[in-house]
Amino acid sequence: MLRARVLLVVLGLAAGCSLVLDTSPPDPQGSGPAPDGGVRCDEQADCDDGDACTGVETCVARVCHPGTPVTCASDGCLVGVCDRETGACSKHASLDVCDDGIGCTEDACLDDGSCANRPKDVVCDDALGCTRDVCVGTPIAGNAPGCLHIPDDSLCEQPIVPNACATFACAPAAREPGDSSGCVPRIAPVCDAGKRCNVETFQCEWLPDSCTGCDDGVACNGVEVCEGGACRTYLPACTDDGAGCTGRVCNLSADLPACLDVRRISPSCLSLNP
Repeated sequence: MLRARVLLVVLGLAAGCSLVLDTSPPDPQGSGPAPDGGVRCDEQADCDDGDACTGVETCVARVCHPGTPVTCASDGCLVGVCDRETGACSKHASLDVCDDGIGCTEDACLDDGSCANRPKDVVCDDALGCTRDVCVGTPIAGNAPGCLHIPDDSLCEQPIVPNACATFACAPAAREPGDSSGCVPRIAPVCDAGKRCNVETFQCEWLPDSCTGCDDGVACNGVEVCEGGACRTYLPACTDDGAGCTGRVCNLSADLPACLDVRRISPSCLSLNP
């Protein structure tokens, strides 16, 4: 073999030709890194990445080239999704697209791609018996997101006594600790002169004949003073005439203030502002 090569070299030189022997190893076959960073291939199957959504990969000049990715159109909250096995597009509902950021609404994606944000009042329950908890579907400053807690005096159980000098009003801010009803006394100006409203019995009672024991310790049912050797009471600080959009209730859960203004419930007085 060596003699044959030497002979070829001699004959080539004698003929005036230059002879270059290629002693480099043969080109690699099959897949593998190409000089330009791509992947080498012998046939198109060598380039298939197994993902139909990336398009059809091709083998050109023994180098793999990427395909054209499949683009799936979306329609509102119906988001286009490509199947990696088949490359087919389908639409799936996305609740993230429909999220309105309101805690008391139920977000849904409809078949036509539109969003529905349905209010759910039950989410707004504040555990107080005299409030109507409503999801209004919009953020409200000072309240839980989207919730409105409407005081309703009609939800308070009223005292069953004749000629009651006080009724119950819904005023959660003035309720006693641990009271889940949210109802507190609201005094009416029905007691005659020389009497005061007892906020425990809800009836008018005579003031003491002497100045001993004038003050009953409840400031919001009137201020008792001794005048001329007899007890007198001035108009209760929390008297409520029933007019306007606010009423006064007797705050028995705090020393100060003794009275509290609360919002009345009527269509003309309701507002989304706390």
